Amino acid sequence: METQTIVNSVIGILLLIGGYAIVGDISLEPTHYCEENQIKAFCYSLSSTMKTCYTEMNSTGGKRCDAWKKIGNVEVEPIIPTYQNSKQFLCNQTECVPK
Repeated sequence: METQTIVNSVIGILLLIGGYAIVGDISLEPTHYCEENQIKAFCYSLSSTMKTCYTEMNSTGGKRCDAWKKIGNVEVEPIIPTYQNSKQFLCNQTECVPK
């Protein structure tokens, strides 16, 4: 009887691990969405063509879309202090303003 309990426990653990491997971490909030396919996904990275969202860290588990859009906050470019004629300016990719 004890052997059957151990076997059942091992099978249960393997099923849990297998289910996690197939479904993945469902607690991750989606980072991108695709309007044409009406899907959302957590993307660890996008392909060089920006058409494949990799849902796993090792660039696998890809979902395809012609135009992935980022969900949430827009990434802000860092402001870099710049000096010109002893005056300090704060610059991003679009403008520089005196500090």
